[in-house]
Amino acid sequence: MKKKIQFFHKTRARVIQRKALKKAQRKTRSKQTSSTGRPKKLGAAEIIYAPLEFSIYELAEGDTQKYSEAIDFIEKIKSIDHSKSYIIDFSNTERVTAAALLLLYATIDQKKVTGPVNSSIVWPHSDSARRVIVKSGLNKLLQNTLNTEEPDFSNTIISGVGNDKVESLIDHIEQSVYKNQMDDEVEYLYGDAISETINNVGRHAYPESNASDKKWWILCDVIGDKLFVLIYDCGIGIPKTVVKRNWFISSVEKFYPEQYAEAKQAPASQSKLYFFGSLKDENLIDLAMKQDVTGTLKSKHGQGSKSIKALVSETHRGKLWIYSNKGLLTFKNVDTPVDLHTLNKGFPGTLVQWNIKIS
Repeated sequence: MKKKIQFFHKTRARVIQRKALKKAQRKTRSKQTSSTGRPKKLGAAEIIYAPLEFSIYELAEGDTQKYSEAIDFIEKIKSIDHSKSYIIDFSNTERVTAAALLLLYATIDQKKVTGPVNSSIVWPHSDSARRVIVKSGLNKLLQNTLNTEEPDFSNTIISGVGNDKVESLIDHIEQSVYKNQMDDEVEYLYGDAISETINNVGRHAYPESNASDKKWWILCDVIGDKLFVLIYDCGIGIPKTVVKRNWFISSVEKFYPEQYAEAKQAPASQSKLYFFGSLKDENLIDLAMKQDVTGTLKSKHGQGSKSIKALVSETHRGKLWIYSNKGLLTFKNVDTPVDLHTLNKGFPGTLVQWNIKIS
């Protein structure tokens, strides 16, 4: 009888032990997989899944989901400690667009500043999405095979600091895109638009930083008969600098008279604070464009935005996009009012994009 009782207790203990082991295994599997059933890790490397459509343009048409997914994806990559390895999984991504890719490239490039990036790519099954990523040079960036001394124009994305590489870039556009047949007026407008936009990176994006830290990224690509140019910086953003300019109050009075009148009724100590609260980021971007500056302390500094507007206005279905902080401005031509949009998630820095027809 005693042996039977001992056998029963041993059997019961083994059953309990097996149940506990299975429960622990289920918990481990749960930690290793996402709510969609996809694995979170491959060995020690965390897997970060790219969206099905990696794009931020649709927000201008009222679709906030793709924009949110793109920003969340970028933030996940930013949050990973540089000492940890990770895998960027594009396997299910069907579409990759220029602006989102430029943002990703710059994010990874910035992470390399704090230490080596131990990351790799799972390529998309989609041929078109794969081609866009390959052309950007993203894989070269991850593999540390980029030429950092001279711009590699075999890639659609290059980076620079201050005026570094600006002349080389403009020469590349003239030689490779226009085959040295660029009209003098177009060359002037294009050179002014690019150089002024990049110069403003140093003036508005990183006002407290050393010159060597004022980095920008640019993407140039030809699609059909149009040349697309995107310039990005991860600085503090246009809205945060516009309110510090000596022309800010007078510009509000001129272009936003209702808000100005309401602010004038507030106590003097609160009137400027009222301006800050009553104008959204997209309104502040609009003020910067109307003032024909994008952040300089001087009231006028170059005619970069006028040059961009002139190029875009002359292009059928041309468009200018400016993302900064929580605002988006789009411009089509001088006869059409700009469209202003509030971003449902903050944009990290400033991105200016325009396209023109190659004449």
